[in-house]
Amino acid sequence: MQRMPRVGGSSWSLVVPDDWTVQYDEECLTLVAPSEAEALQVSAYRKDGPVVDDDLRGLSADHLAAGVVPVGASHGDFEGLAFTFPSEDGLARQEWYLRHGAHVLFVSFTREDEGDAHDGRLLQRILGTLSATGVPTPTR
Repeated sequence: MQRMPRVGGSSWSLVVPDDWTVQYDEECLTLVAPSEAEALQVSAYRKDGPVVDDDLRGLSADHLAAGVVPVGASHGDFEGLAFTFPSEDGLARQEWYLRHGAHVLFVSFTREDEGDAHDGRLLQRILGTLSATGVPTPTR
């Protein structure tokens, strides 16, 4: 069995399938599926002190005010809130606000919505590898 690479930032990491493209920039890490019809983006932030549920609700206040109901989420070392949005302009979108210690991850998954039921098992496997152990980021 081939080992998949672990990518991420200084305070987090996850395992990405070999055939996905990894793009680093200053704001986030972007993972793109081979079909280019799906993309996962992760941004990380650090707070002075532990991140609590109220912090996550504050970060997602616009969604909450718009009536989007979150569900609890636990992925790897991180836990928090998950939001699923109705398809818009041919795109389906999910977002997570996750915390571990003083760290917050904002995770966004977008895919082309072709009216089919999305099999989220691969996405769940990727998110399940989230670790609070960072990895060196490539130099640009």
